[in-house]
Amino acid sequence: MPNGSRLNAAADEKTTCNVELAPGGDIRVEVTTKNGNPVPGATVNASRFSLFGLNAHGLAKLGLLSASDPRFVTDENGSFTLGSLPQGAVYLKISKGMIEQTVETPIAAGKTNVVRVVLE
Repeated sequence: MPNGSRLNAAADEKTTCNVELAPGGDIRVEVTTKNGNPVPGATVNASRFSLFGLNAHGLAKLGLLSASDPRFVTDENGSFTLGSLPQGAVYLKISKGMIEQTVETPIAAGKTNVVRVVLE
């Protein structure tokens, strides 16, 4: 089946379809103070805009996909890794207490992108 093909099957029909998923990439976040000291316990939130198809008028439907979890925090070295993310741009919000920093970073297949963030 060529890329972008649609598979249609009746409710009582059985069919087989092989799907090949693109490899993902990783982001390693390193958070420090302006003096270079690691910031343990900073919260990391990853978001991206995604195309959810077309609406009834043929216009693109965009949505915000977000990954957030209370366990998404930097370790004692101020680091955190998000793994196996789909390719494309990801927006990271890193916060600790009242201090917050937002950055955009690309995800490339099979690569680890290191993002260094200074919380001031």
